[in-house]
Amino acid sequence: MKPMQPILLALSILSAALSSPIAGAIEPPPQESHEIHDLQANQPIWNFDLFHNKKCHGTRISYAGQGSSGCHNNLELEGAEAYINVNINPKCRVVLFKDNKCSHRAKVDEISTRTATKCKGIVHKKRVRSFEVWC
Repeated sequence: MKPMQPILLALSILSAALSSPIAGAIEPPPQESHEIHDLQANQPIWNFDLFHNKKCHGTRISYAGQGSSGCHNNLELEGAEAYINVNINPKCRVVLFKDNKCSHRAKVDEISTRTATKCKGIVHKKRVRSFEVWC
């Protein structure tokens, strides 16, 4: 046998083995589960805008998501003085806080589906520094 023949023989045996019906019986790797995507698709959607001043002029910072959230305390504009309810699902409410910890005693306002979709200033010269969404 010539030196290349054993290598060619091995390659032809390997090729035949991979194309055999037994090789087809090997299960493919598991597919990514769509359960996580399905759960997210069923979560209620919320969307609102925060503004640096009480008249909702200037820079608009939009926040949006699905389902409940943890405390969001890294707000742009160093806090906000007004908001607009863009679209809050009836199953959700957005609670606005004057501190960076979403402390319940620091609640200043709440956005829900009942909140008008026009500019609303935060009362008593308070600034929103954090928020949390509950659905």
